[in-house]
Amino acid sequence: MIHMVKDRFEIGRSFEDANYLALKKGLQIVICEKKRKSNDYIFMTPKASRKGSFKESLEGKEVVNKHGHEIDRKKTNLVSRIDDYLPIPGKNRNFWKEIKEKKIFYMWDIEEGPMKFFEDANNMLFWVLRVYETPFYLSKNDDYEHGPRGNNNIIDPKIHEKLKNLYDKDELEPVIESDEEFYERKEKIKEIIDRHT
Repeated sequence: MIHMVKDRFEIGRSFEDANYLALKKGLQIVICEKKRKSNDYIFMTPKASRKGSFKESLEGKEVVNKHGHEIDRKKTNLVSRIDDYLPIPGKNRNFWKEIKEKKIFYMWDIEEGPMKFFEDANNMLFWVLRVYETPFYLSKNDDYEHGPRGNNNIIDPKIHEKLKNLYDKDELEPVIESDEEFYERKEKIKEIIDRHT
């Protein structure tokens, strides 16, 4: 079976509410994943419902309670470039304690969040995401459609071209404006990973 490699921003990913909001607000730059994407440029949507499989931390609940009204399950204005894939010690409780204490990935209860997510995993990663806001909204069913397992697809070729052009012309607004701040945060994450591997 031949798998076609998708073009930039042609594919998307759905996120749990706490992650979606934390990325949108610049509170975190990483998410937990078990594999790499076939393309590092994705559009981001909230999951189809609030219901999730993992338990939010108190901080995660606060963020969702405070900013949850900003989530519209029928549209989005977020895209991202996956800056890096960092292998992590996802079954190491002390790693998660430090990551949470340093406010790097703290929207989730350690046991019922990342530890549960990676319970049976062999491949454990942080996706490091540089998130951008688009100057317009992508609409579900008009511009994109939800696919299986949180994978989404652009269905309007004009929107797809528009996203690529905006990115190429540097006309997307980064959530974390400073490159220096973004890469300093990434380096801190790498240092913590190194300490626990």
